Amino acid sequence: MCTEDKKCAVCGGSLIHEERDRTCRYTKKTRNKHEVYSVQYHQPGLWCTTCGEGYIKGDDQKVHNAVFTTLRSKVEGVLSPTEIQCIRENLGLSKRKASLLIGGGHNAFQKYETGEVMPSKSTSSLIRLLGARPELISVLTSLQQPQQDKHIHLPNHQGDVKIQTVSA
Repeated sequence: MCTEDKKCAVCGGSLIHEERDRTCRYTKKTRNKHEVYSVQYHQPGLWCTTCGEGYIKGDDQKVHNAVFTTLRSKVEGVLSPTEIQCIRENLGLSKRKASLLIGGGHNAFQKYETGEVMPSKSTSSLIRLLGARPELISVLTSLQQPQQDKHIHLPNHQGDVKIQTVSA
């Protein structure tokens, strides 16, 4: 379908909204080398019928972003945004509750699920573990409760140390 009155900024040709085959690349940089990973996908956008120039924005850009973040996640060995969202929803946790439970800040899961921030491998592993063993949520929750015992034992220290609350 042609778009009304939109012309290519490069050649002045007509623009059509359609999907084109594209390649998304991600380069993993290590100390001694760079490894390039790629995936083929269908990219919607406005494409010039004359020169082939593409204009990708809005919802069309979200397609590329999703492909890129999924590729990057797989290469880096962490959960993708979609996988994180699926596990969180299966656990019945809100984004805020998941952030408080697992850590990373109060908006962590919002950022993980949009691909704005990639979770660390340890965070990704903890999410996977909770997805596989949901009963561990109660264990994690109990570990985050304030400790009733005000005495702690320090290694290489004689006896226990008493924690005192000091008012300012």
